[in-house]
Amino acid sequence: MLTWLQRHSVLLAILAAALVLRLWGISYGLPFRFVGDETSLVYGAVKMLELKTLLPALHREEFRTLYYPPVGSYLLLPALVPALGVSFWASGLPDLRLFTQLAAVDPTLLYVVARVLAAVAGTVTVLVTYGLGKLVGGRRVGWIAAAWLATSFLHLQQSHFYRHWVLTTLAVAAVLYVSLRIARGGKPADYRWAGVAAGLGFGVSYVPALAYLVAWFGHWLNPQVGRGKLRFRPWWEGAAVFAALAIMAVVVHPQEFSRYSIGEGSGLNLGKSVGGLAASLGFHLRNFWQLEPAMFIFAIVGLPWLWRASRRDFFLLIGWAMAQTQII
Repeated sequence: MLTWLQRHSVLLAILAAALVLRLWGISYGLPFRFVGDETSLVYGAVKMLELKTLLPALHREEFRTLYYPPVGSYLLLPALVPALGVSFWASGLPDLRLFTQLAAVDPTLLYVVARVLAAVAGTVTVLVTYGLGKLVGGRRVGWIAAAWLATSFLHLQQSHFYRHWVLTTLAVAAVLYVSLRIARGGKPADYRWAGVAAGLGFGVSYVPALAYLVAWFGHWLNPQVGRGKLRFRPWWEGAAVFAALAIMAVVVHPQEFSRYSIGEGSGLNLGKSVGGLAASLGFHLRNFWQLEPAMFIFAIVGLPWLWRASRRDFFLLIGWAMAQTQII
């Protein structure tokens, strides 16, 4: 009888390779700071520690550099606190003000901790991608999908730095995974998990709010739910979870939500046209081709297979990809 390790040896090897590749060169460029988004999230967490608060709304000027929702900084706190504590103890317990000044002059520790967290998040995304592939076509498809993402140039690059992209990708992948489960019948808990993944993702970047629409689409495809789809309680429970987490993210850091929704970051004042919409699709496809040519080719080749295997999966996954590129 095969042991658990033997049954999952291929997946574990892929995950181990994914983690090693994402940790390789983790201290690149340090102590210099040249990745702007990374600095915003890391110093957002540091500012929370300095001011002893989790509510940027109470200190709007001090948190002006945190130009993203606060969950990315929140996630960093449980890793930063013990790392700074060990560093403080290992340095001989100097004056706290002196220790703070030294950390500001050389913030290598702060960024390494953040990048390790990014590498772990990227590896977890590989695991979720395996789950997606397994749902669509079985274990072998899951292995292939996980291996593709594990060695993806773009995802490797994003997983090297603590920016919002790697966390957003994880949240979106989780929502897509649960949405496919819902479309297959799923369980009531899947609706709540979709709300959790999209709600936490919204607290990192507002993009995962769009992914939650895929969960709604999956609900309408759910063969276990009859005509009373709008009266299905788990659907409302998932929506309530998502709304609660999203509202909390806005309340604790409203200045950035205002900037993205109605301010200079919203794009409301930019010209829009049907031609521009089509050009946007071409722009994203061209970038995909340039960054991941092999993956692009296999994705195109695999579309007919996905269509034959499951029209439901085809419309869910392709519909999300098209909507995301056009709305963004």
